Amino acid sequence: MNVDLHYPKQRLVRYRAISIGLAVFAFCIGGVALLGWILDNPYLKRIHPSLVTMKANTAVCLMLVAVPCFLINDRSPSQFNTVIRRLFAAIVALIGLVTLSEHLFGWNTGLDQLLFHESVQEAGLSFPGRMGVAASLNFFFLGIALLFQDARTRRAFRVSNLAVILVVTVTLLVAAIKTFDIVFVMTRGGPNGASSVIGYVFYDQVFQRGRGGYGASAAVLMLVLVLPIMVFSIRQFRLEESRR
Repeated sequence: MNVDLHYPKQRLVRYRAISIGLAVFAFCIGGVALLGWILDNPYLKRIHPSLVTMKANTAVCLMLVAVPCFLINDRSPSQFNTVIRRLFAAIVALIGLVTLSEHLFGWNTGLDQLLFHESVQEAGLSFPGRMGVAASLNFFFLGIALLFQDARTRRAFRVSNLAVILVVTVTLLVAAIKTFDIVFVMTRGGPNGASSVIGYVFYDQVFQRGRGGYGASAAVLMLVLVLPIMVFSIRQFRLEESRR
């Protein structure tokens, strides 16, 4: 698909610059974390001192995702370029799928500690060397999206777009729920509900007050807040599809 026919040249240049910039940024984050594992430097392994270490597999997947995003901006891609992009995308999807299966079925494939060993103390509450459920889901979907990134068939194009939508959905849900632990530990929603968030309202109503209906309402509200972004993304993808 030649998108150059459908967008102004200036807008395409801006989109490519943003895409390349974000790809380089993701690659640098993964590279710094991986360097931390190589040098066994705890400061490089963490984005922030209060957080758990970025797993080595997560760092590698970030770098592998960034490379296809960078190469897709090549205006005259070679066959080697295409092979590298698809290979890296397949590896990312496979790592995400295998890690997700470990979470679901409780087995240990050895993938988590394949590159580096992480102690239980260093891992904290997380499984040593294993990325979280949300990260494994996102990497699986990102791998699928990148694998069909330059798809020529309508069905494959839809699969790629759906995978991107799922990545956005998972990320938004995690962001919405992530603030729960901070509020729970520090303020419990106080004073007088001033610091309460939707995730904590759901927990408080369902598990503390036994009001399942109120908790369900909070969950629906969370969905309503996420839906506009999902609808916007779907509309944009359908617009792209109609131009094929």
